[in-house]
Amino acid sequence: MAGYIELSPELIIQMLVNNSSVVGEYSAAYNILSGITLPARSFNVSAFPIFARASTHTPEKLNDLFRLSFLGLAFLGLILAIPTYFLAPILINLAYGSKFSTSVDILRILAVASFGTYLFYLVHTILPAIDRVKPYMIVVGTAAGVNVILNVILIPHYQAIGSAIATLATEYTGAIFGLIMVIYFVGKNKITTLPQIEKEVIK
Repeated sequence: MAGYIELSPELIIQMLVNNSSVVGEYSAAYNILSGITLPARSFNVSAFPIFARASTHTPEKLNDLFRLSFLGLAFLGLILAIPTYFLAPILINLAYGSKFSTSVDILRILAVASFGTYLFYLVHTILPAIDRVKPYMIVVGTAAGVNVILNVILIPHYQAIGSAIATLATEYTGAIFGLIMVIYFVGKNKITTLPQIEKEVIK
C-alpha cells in the first residue's frame, strides 16, 4: 500500500502547485484512507446486482434493503473511522516511519471523511442499480465540482491539509445529496419496473 499513489484530482492539483514532499504527505494519508474504505468498495461490487434485481422483480423490498445497507455501512464506517482518527500517529509511523509525522493531521481529517465515503458508496450502488443514472450523474458531478473548486482554493494556502478538507467536504456533499436522491426514489417507491408496466398494459 505504501508504494501506491492514486491519481485523484487533489493529487493532480497538488503536483501542479506544491513540491513533491507535500504531495507525499497527502499520499501517505490517502493510501491509508483507501485501505479503510476497501469494505465499502467491496459492498459496491457485491450489492449492485442485489439492488438491480430487487428494483426489477421485488421493488417493495428496496426500502428494507436500503435501510439494512445504510445501517450496516454507517456502523462499519464508524468503527473504522474512529480508531483511525485516534490511532493516526501509530498508523502513519508503522506504514511510513517518523519522517511522515506531518501526515498525522491529514489522516485524521481523512478519517472523518471516510464515514462520508461509506455513505457515498451506498449512493454509488443504489442509484445506478435502480436505473437512475441521470440523478446519479448530477450527484457525482456536484461532488466532483466541489472537490475541484475547494482544492483550487485551499491547496495554495493550506497545502495538503487544504486538500484533506476538500476531500472531507466532497464526500459529505456526495453522501448527503445522494442519500436525498435515494430516499426520494427508493423511500417513496418512485420506480417504474417492467413488470409494473406489463400489469398496466394488461389492465
